[in-house]
Amino acid sequence: MRIFGRSRRRASSDPERLSPLERLGLGIEQTLLPSSSVRYSGSRTWLPEVRVIDRPHELRIRVLSRGFDPRMIRIQLEGRVLTLSAATGLHGYHAFRRRIVLPENVDGRRTTARAGDHVLTLRIPKH
Repeated sequence: MRIFGRSRRRASSDPERLSPLERLGLGIEQTLLPSSSVRYSGSRTWLPEVRVIDRPHELRIRVLSRGFDPRMIRIQLEGRVLTLSAATGLHGYHAFRRRIVLPENVDGRRTTARAGDHVLTLRIPKH
């Protein structure tokens, strides 16, 4: 596959020589590729992957954080909006924030969280 006139091999081996438009193209392509695809050097591997799993009796949210300790993720619940955020100063400053609107049938007051092995798991029971 060619990206803005350059092959993928060239882009992945020499990302600092790309123009801002080419970097934007790589970022958009990376977002659209399946997670099993090749990652480019300089890509945003520090961004956590968030999975929302809807089970019959609970809503389970898994945050896979390869770039930082999942115990450092701030969990905030305001009404039905769950906000997950974190920042790290390792290898430059990186931060993220994800907001998830929860369905009406969950009980946010009984949310439990467990962190370990680069994974934060939230369990939110349903009514």
